[in-house]
Amino acid sequence: MPTEILWDRWPLVEVHGETASKADHHAAVLEALNTALVRGGPFALVVIQPPMTHNEPLRAPRSGLVRFLRTHRSEMNARCRGVAIVTDPAVLRRAAKLVKAAPLILGCPATAVHDVATAREWAADRLPTDPAQPGAGA
Repeated sequence: MPTEILWDRWPLVEVHGETASKADHHAAVLEALNTALVRGGPFALVVIQPPMTHNEPLRAPRSGLVRFLRTHRSEMNARCRGVAIVTDPAVLRRAAKLVKAAPLILGCPATAVHDVATAREWAADRLPTDPAQPGAGA
């Protein structure tokens, strides 16, 4: 089943990859980031990862992500308010290094949690509360 990108809570965007292949999921995350940047204004992303095994590498395919971040570095710094990653509890400890490096890699803070409600709350807390803010409610 493909990854689903939900825009109904814009500027909070959700990428649901619970049943997706890893390749489809990574492509959808890049699509969501790109579309959010095109829409303009601040945004936050909740990324629900496909299930992972304890030994599986955490890295996304680098070529697409690296190219995207190089091309859109200034926009990510200006607009991305945060990326909340929902992953298996067994993976959370391994994700700590990635979360710590997120401001340098993504241009915005990140967190890794094991439930969607916590991820949504964390991401929403980073967004402007004024609906007249550019990009809000679009």
